[in-house]
Amino acid sequence: NPEPEHVLTGRRLLYDARETSSNGEASCASCHLFGDMDDIGWDLGDPDGDQVANGNPFTGPPILPLVFHPTKGPMTTQSLRGLESMGPQHWRGDRQGDEVDAFTAFNVAFPGLLGRASELTSLQMAQFTEFALASGAHRIRPWLARVGRRFNQACGGVFVAIGAALPLRM
Repeated sequence: NPEPEHVLTGRRLLYDARETSSNGEASCASCHLFGDMDDIGWDLGDPDGDQVANGNPFTGPPILPLVFHPTKGPMTTQSLRGLESMGPQHWRGDRQGDEVDAFTAFNVAFPGLLGRASELTSLQMAQFTEFALASGAHRIRPWLARVGRRFNQACGGVFVAIGAALPLRM
């Protein structure tokens, strides 16, 4: 297989429940379907957890709390697509730092959410991070570079045609 090692390892860590969970029944892709989302609300807060300081940079008055409370309330699974250059992640931004640090902070989900005996090794997590941050960009950017303007023009033309065909109500 000519694919880079981070792609081989990252794909395995996203989809292989035998390697990433305690009993082989759940993987990251169980909720992040094809790296996207399942649109199901989960309440994964920990009432016994500690508050975490919000170290995210603010430009102006803070619109987020200065601390992240361990009880979050229900939140839907987020997509893994488009994470490159995202910065803090999770609905509240509680996975802090740049996109690499923020994604790496999800390593706690392997034992905490999937029941794995331990977190991934530093090398595994680095490869998984590289795979997750690059996978969306590799699929979308070349396609947009090739067809982006023509695609937008075609969609615009279709919407103009649909709009012209609709009866006007007065």
